[in-house]
Amino acid sequence: MDIRYQHFFLTIFQIGNAYEGEAAHIHYNVQGADYPEYWLIALWFSDDPRVNDAYKKSVK
Repeated sequence: MDIRYQHFFLTIFQIGNAYEGEAAHIHYNVQGADYPEYWLIALWFSDDPRVNDAYKKSVK
């Protein structure tokens, strides 16, 4: 495997979300030398109980 393209995100988030109906998530941008900035909508936390099959289908 070519590890040059592996990336890891280490995040922490507080218990209890101000938006109680919305699953915990972060927004982020990806950029690199000689590449335009790319906005990725969101990354959800798999251990959030609100991230169930119905929620996954609703955010596609």
